[in-house]
Amino acid sequence: MALPVIGITTKRQINAYGFPEIAVAEAYFQAVSKANGLPVLIPLGLSQDQIHEIVSSLDGVIFSGGDVEPQAYGAEPTPKVNGERNM
Repeated sequence: MALPVIGITTKRQINAYGFPEIAVAEAYFQAVSKANGLPVLIPLGLSQDQIHEIVSSLDGVIFSGGDVEPQAYGAEPTPKVNGERNM
C-alpha cells in the first residue's frame, strides 16, 4: 500500500549568512514520517497553477505556523501576518 503524501507549507527566512531561504520546522517532517506518511515541502513563490498542481497530487496538507491573513476569516488586517504564505 502506498504511503500518504502530505504537503507542508513553508516560510521564508534569512539565514545566518544573510541569504533568504525556504524553511519549515523539522518537527513537521518528523510527525508526518512517524505517522507513516511522506512529507513534501510546498515552497513559497509559486504561481497559482503550480500550487494547484502540487496540492492536487497530495493526500493532505499541514498548514505550518498558523499565520493566516485575518481578512480570510473577516477580521482586520495586521502587519504581523506574512500574507505571502497564504495560498
